[in-house]
Amino acid sequence: MTFGNNSARNEDVLEYLDTVAIISESDIHGNITYVNSLFEFITGYSKNELIGKNHSIVNSGFHPPEFFKNLWSTIKNKKVWRGDILNKKKNGDLYWVDSTIFPVLDIQNEITGFISVRYDITERVRLKEAEIAQYRLRSLGESTAQILHDIMNPLMLIDSSLKIIHKKIDESIPYDQQDLLKRVLKMESSSKRIGEICRSMQMLMHGTYEQKILDLSTEVEAAFGYLAEKFQNKQVKFDISFLDKPEDLRINGNSVQIQQVIINLVNNSIDAIEGSMDPWVKVSLENLGQEVRLSVIDSGLGIDPKIQVKIWDAMFTTKDLYKGTGLGLGICKKIVESLKGRIEINNDSPNTRFDVYLPKLL
Repeated sequence: MTFGNNSARNEDVLEYLDTVAIISESDIHGNITYVNSLFEFITGYSKNELIGKNHSIVNSGFHPPEFFKNLWSTIKNKKVWRGDILNKKKNGDLYWVDSTIFPVLDIQNEITGFISVRYDITERVRLKEAEIAQYRLRSLGESTAQILHDIMNPLMLIDSSLKIIHKKIDESIPYDQQDLLKRVLKMESSSKRIGEICRSMQMLMHGTYEQKILDLSTEVEAAFGYLAEKFQNKQVKFDISFLDKPEDLRINGNSVQIQQVIINLVNNSIDAIEGSMDPWVKVSLENLGQEVRLSVIDSGLGIDPKIQVKIWDAMFTTKDLYKGTGLGLGICKKIVESLKGRIEINNDSPNTRFDVYLPKLL
């Protein structure tokens, strides 16, 4: 390695590099021909133990064969390879190195060997792993809260139906068989949804959320099936409007996730306008060409700009303690973005309006 024509400066640079970098040279077969003192110090091997051996002597077994196959393919094609490698010391301890490996070429541009310059990044990796562990713990807490949040809706529906049935039994009120069957089917559907949410969260935590082709109009109708009783109890009018044919409203997504978004947005609308004059909620779907727009509009008069800044934050809520967790909109945003979509507050609307844009299946 040379750094210009000033030999004294070159020696200074190389001497400094020797104190901070783990350096080795090898022949065209990968057998070690030189190691610096830091290589010896870090690995615990002496020069005599290293010279003539290949770098598999420090192989930890962590990386798959394809990893080193790619490395060798790169440097044999006279290119520089760079990456992080987990190696093993003589005493069995593991250490991470930021490695740069480049070929040495002669005047005929033929490879005569390879030089490896490595920096010990073990501490940096450990700090990163600690940070990841903390993030996972935090995510687990958020996921637990999210599960509780999303399970509350079907649980409330089951609870409401059971109370009505118990009341009729306690008061010996004759029960209409058709109404009883209807309520049992609703409870069965809600129980099924709880199971779907739990399975969905399991898949999310394992990064295996199943996606398939969905008709958004079907998902909206299914979500409203869980909300119909709440609309009735809160005396809120609702309207669903599909501006295009179902085949023009298809996306790739997960049914449970999409329904979570719809239910959370509509629930927020109902809670916000409860008790107001002539409360209503409208959900519409429209094909915009490359996207499908899902709009949830209610009779409210918009959202305070000061609140809009915080509205997507986890745990932020304007509801009473026992009416909201502050997770709903944060969940919606995460889900929509995971589907490569976006969710926005439409401030051009005279009423409170959220627009969800999702990539249309073309």
